[in-house]
Amino acid sequence: MNKDFNIQLLVSYLTGNCSKEEQKQVEDWLSESPQNKEIMEEYRTVWSSSGLNDSDCLINLDRAWNEFKARTNFDEVEEVKTRKLSPVFKRRSFIYKAASIAAMFLLAVSMVFVLNNEKQVQILNYTSDAASYQNPLVLSDGTEVTFNDNSNLTYPEYFKGELRNLNFHGEAFFNVTSNPDKPMIIATDNVRVKILGTSFNLRNEKDSDIITIHLEEGKVLFYSVDENEQILEQIKLLPGELGIYNKKNATITKEVFNNSNYKSWETGTLDFVNAPLDEVIKTLEKTYNVSVNVNVPIDSYYLTAHYSHKSPNSIFDSFEMIFGLKIDQKDGIVNIN
Repeated sequence: MNKDFNIQLLVSYLTGNCSKEEQKQVEDWLSESPQNKEIMEEYRTVWSSSGLNDSDCLINLDRAWNEFKARTNFDEVEEVKTRKLSPVFKRRSFIYKAASIAAMFLLAVSMVFVLNNEKQVQILNYTSDAASYQNPLVLSDGTEVTFNDNSNLTYPEYFKGELRNLNFHGEAFFNVTSNPDKPMIIATDNVRVKILGTSFNLRNEKDSDIITIHLEEGKVLFYSVDENEQILEQIKLLPGELGIYNKKNATITKEVFNNSNYKSWETGTLDFVNAPLDEVIKTLEKTYNVSVNVNVPIDSYYLTAHYSHKSPNSIFDSFEMIFGLKIDQKDGIVNIN
């Protein structure tokens, strides 16, 4: 009989990790002789008294057992039959053998516990480029993150503990998998966003004086903290609300937004309804990462238009036709004359 069957199958049976077929295999073996039942009781006693029968310490038993065999040269140990025992097998020999196997079993389970505790969560770092928005990053919990250019996310290989912690800079759209028992907290500078499950656009760029969050679904807690992670100011956001943190005066406010132009960098769609031209230009600067110099009064100009997957050049060209402006474009710099 294969040596692995002696320990591994019985370990799987005791921990409830065996299939119905394996369960029947063990039960058939138990019914073959009283000695087999005594061996099982030896295992059960060690297992119950070990204090390690917690599902949190049951990682890959096959891997743990193989490592145990390699370290202890188990293959050199005399095999214990899992079928009918020989009549010449003495009671003392049986007790000695059972005790030896029980000791090895306890050591194997202890190794499983140690291996699980020593396993470190790997911290990963992602930096986006201009094409990243086409391929969302999927985290271990199923959360999808779609990045704008030049954004950065630090996240764990998998989430361990009571919170799902992330560190973020740049701009991204988050579609967070719901898990009320394990909230997600996104840190960006000294601002925190606490989420159960929702979707929103978060923006914190180095050259900007504000951090913004546009909430589409669910609800979030938007708050600032001091160096000891103590909350300084906080607001709750509902769908359709915009949270704004001012970096200069460290204040948090909220507004209502009524269009989706804040994520035009992702959708490629812009909609303006009787919008002041200076606001339109600010939106275009954020969307296309261009710098616009306005050299003429435009306070009286308003725009109603829909743009879908248009280049910034074509949009500014349309301004010449609509408003009669003279516009020069070169190397990401736009001059309106």
